[in-house]
Amino acid sequence: MRIGNDTEYEVIEPGTYPAQLVEWTDVDQFGKPLMSMGFGDREPCEQWRFKFHVDVEGEERHLSVWVNKPRDPNNVSPKAKIVELAKAILGDKAESDDWEIEDLVEGQLRVQVEVYEKKDGSEANKISKFYPPKPKRQPRAAADDDAEPAPAPREPVVAGGQRKTPF
Repeated sequence: MRIGNDTEYEVIEPGTYPAQLVEWTDVDQFGKPLMSMGFGDREPCEQWRFKFHVDVEGEERHLSVWVNKPRDPNNVSPKAKIVELAKAILGDKAESDDWEIEDLVEGQLRVQVEVYEKKDGSEANKISKFYPPKPKRQPRAAADDDAEPAPAPREPVVAGGQRKTPF
């Protein structure tokens, strides 16, 4: 699919992928930036735009999500997309008031990518869900020479004393 004059966009297959949140921006109701990751006084905004690097089989792809900014930061629905995103990156810390939007940047997570049809009939991607990153596998402990060996698995036996093969 072609975007603009010379940019090609390849749709990502639907699925769950590892990702990293790399940037957030305040945007107005039309998606135009108000200010990018500034501190101090902020102009009022309608939404936040979060930009992600998505790992698609070793290739880095970029997707963005627009999230409605809560009208009352002290009363945010637990079903709000910002809460889902914070829980995926921060875990239990997201339940407290002890975090800021800036704490999400560089956070690792997994994202559910879907394909949708745009008004012009072309296809594009969207991120529909956020999940915590998969836990890293722990290396298996080296065998302890003094440890007792694990018991051998028992073969299943059926009525009449005949052995049942497991396949």
